[in-house]
Amino acid sequence: MVGLWQGVLIADGYLPQSGFDCDFGPNTRAATIEWQSDRGLKADGEVGPQTFGRADNNLFWNGSEIRYNGTNSDLGSMYRNSAGRWYVAGSSSIAYLSYSDDSLCG
Repeated sequence: MVGLWQGVLIADGYLPQSGFDCDFGPNTRAATIEWQSDRGLKADGEVGPQTFGRADNNLFWNGSEIRYNGTNSDLGSMYRNSAGRWYVAGSSSIAYLSYSDDSLCG
């Protein structure tokens, strides 16, 4: 789930593209706190229901794809396959969602 969240932060201008590493490290946490603060949320650096719920306001389905309307750029043509990997059209996966092993990102 970290990769998808980092995509949101990149699209909203809180994390540089070079920050996409599927690791919820100090840079992602700091960007998350800033993102939360700017939206009047509890700025705790955790992506819980309220934080992701706010991001969900900009996520939408377009056929079988998920898109995110960011403030700086948009994430488009994302989809999740049956293995739980998120993809952007024409690229490798951006996040691997696995509730048993969230550390994988391929």
